[in-house]
Amino acid sequence: MHLALAQMNISPSLNDNMETTEAYIRQAKAADADMIMFPEVQLTPFFPTYRREDSPYRDGLDQWCLEFQSPQVAQLLGICHSQDIAASFNLWMRWPDGNAYDTSITVDHTGTLAGEPARMVHVAQNKGFFEGDYYAPSPSGFITYDLPWGKIAVVICYDRHFPESIRSVALQGAQLVLIPAVNRTDEPLGIFEAELRAAAYQNGCYIALCNRCGKEVPQESTEGPTFAGQSLVINPDGEIIGKAEDAESLFVATIDLAQSDAVRAKRPYLQQRRPDHYEQ
Repeated sequence: MHLALAQMNISPSLNDNMETTEAYIRQAKAADADMIMFPEVQLTPFFPTYRREDSPYRDGLDQWCLEFQSPQVAQLLGICHSQDIAASFNLWMRWPDGNAYDTSITVDHTGTLAGEPARMVHVAQNKGFFEGDYYAPSPSGFITYDLPWGKIAVVICYDRHFPESIRSVALQGAQLVLIPAVNRTDEPLGIFEAELRAAAYQNGCYIALCNRCGKEVPQESTEGPTFAGQSLVINPDGEIIGKAEDAESLFVATIDLAQSDAVRAKRPYLQQRRPDHYEQ
């Protein structure tokens, strides 16, 4: 399969980001991609940079939290159908239970949901990442989808730092793990890369991380975070097979999901686990 990663420089305008998203979908289709993925909360600035009570974005937060019946969601599904391409979108969404979640919607090439959307399981709450002010933790755990090319899972940003996350979907058979992310330039990017290379090797799967890029400065401020870009794709041997620079871009990686099965047969780590010793 051919997977496109849309590394977006995200605007304060939800409508502008919708237009950018649609443009990237068309660009990915023109590049013969089968599926496209996007960064975390792709339609808005990364508002969890700030505590909710003193956020410079507080006046616009309500319009940014979408629902399943929101026109933007229908529009995203519709363009996947019209362009005959699968996609993984990451949105801030309010669910029927009344809670807001960091939500990844995986859609097949007909614009149909591939299954229950994934929600962030481990919700960060520390300086610059006050996600607990905005998101509830997922009650559903980790989810793997059957798509025409194989089994594909989504592990959302902070979840990847917990080894159990990628291991959980690997045990469900996931051959490719998509990670919508928000990585800043002041974070240990080399460690983050090594972490994912090790996870791909240990679990025998492809990993694709899609990050945002650029500096986000709220209107009433002169400062804001800078996002690192450097979206990448790693094969089941832990090798980087595609990587973006730090600017806005789209790149397409060729992925052979059968390689995941071959690597797992060669290195049967999953079969040789001793979960009876992993109680804690």
